[in-house]
Amino acid sequence: MPPKPVSKPLSTPSFPILINKKSESLKLIQFIRNEAHRFAISYHKNIRSKESIVSKLDEIPGIGEKTKFKLLTEYGSLHKIKKSDFKKLKKKVGFFKAKKIKDYLNKF
Repeated sequence: MPPKPVSKPLSTPSFPILINKKSESLKLIQFIRNEAHRFAISYHKNIRSKESIVSKLDEIPGIGEKTKFKLLTEYGSLHKIKKSDFKKLKKKVGFFKAKKIKDYLNKF
């Protein structure tokens, strides 16, 4: 889809700016506009994708990314972690982390 000509943002009612549709300056302005939009859209997509990965495990003090990754790859979901046997969980992450996880998840 070809870029639309820039007219309104550059002009005011009392002082319109007319730029030839084939000029290099219009192409530069359109390129800058398109890059600004691309940057803003990719920034917001990045923020949304990080928010969608948030887990209840992130709220537990002492449970970091490595432990979270290890548990989710082993069990697949929070529901399965919650239902898992304490002894198996203890072997996977250690006694203190397993206790923190079980205590926290049993609140819900």
